[in-house]
Amino acid sequence: MLVRQAIALVVVYLSPLVFSATFVALILLWQADSAIVFLLAAIAEGAGGGTLISMMITIMKDRSLPQERGQIFAICVAGLDLGIAIAAPILGTISELVGYRNMFGYGAAIASVALIIFLTQSSKDLSNSLRFALGLAPDVYALNNLKVRSEEL
Repeated sequence: MLVRQAIALVVVYLSPLVFSATFVALILLWQADSAIVFLLAAIAEGAGGGTLISMMITIMKDRSLPQERGQIFAICVAGLDLGIAIAAPILGTISELVGYRNMFGYGAAIASVALIIFLTQSSKDLSNSLRFALGLAPDVYALNNLKVRSEEL
């Protein structure tokens, strides 16, 4: 129980950092003019993207029943894969119009929109969303935080 709580706390505290690291990586790639800037962008992207799946798994686990976790995880990963598959031809076409380098700038804009959505929509209202996203409040949608009467189950 203590290990699970510790992992959940680490994930909640890292959430804004993941989006921020991805944003910084995309800005660096957009403006990169040397190998060192490119390597710094790779480090930032590794820090951001490397924790994304573990954050996603922790939130899915906390918000689903044990018997539905496999199905929920499969749907989320399938959606992630579908997004990657659809993005390649669409964004490839756009990059031919605006240039490959500018695509990283657009990616940074999308990452900032994702951060804003996470900060404002991750809980039941704006106040709880901000507190949850910044690690100052528990996940109100986590099943272990829900108050349910036993006869309703």
